Amino acid sequence: YRGVVKGLGLNEGVYQSFLSKRKHFIEVFNRYFENHDVWICPVQPRQAYPHIKTGKSITIDGKQVAYWQATITYTTLFNVTGMPSVVLPIGFASDGLPIGVQLVGALGKDQELLAFAKEIEKLLPGVGIPKGFEE
Repeated sequence: YRGVVKGLGLNEGVYQSFLSKRKHFIEVFNRYFENHDVWICPVQPRQAYPHIKTGKSITIDGKQVAYWQATITYTTLFNVTGMPSVVLPIGFASDGLPIGVQLVGALGKDQELLAFAKEIEKLLPGVGIPKGFEE
């Protein structure tokens, strides 16, 4: 892990603090998943946005938000903790761009989450490729 610490320009104390917070979040999620099979939540703070160059800002609720922040806000915690997640398209916004929902499962329950997602997908209308994005 020394390479990670050096590469991120962190000192060991800061890195250890991050690891401690990660452990705490895993414990919180583990308690949640003792009584729940899946957590359904947004993928990001708005529906899909038109393709833009990485680094440009995105408008959310009338405010400019950094591209990286807008695209990872609701996924980072699951990536950091290792919780399996899957995104399903559930429809389209009025501008024709897709809207998705994120399903999150307990650690080590990847196959169960995928099976659940497959069953949910059967209940959703066929979404397909948004207009104007066909090959």
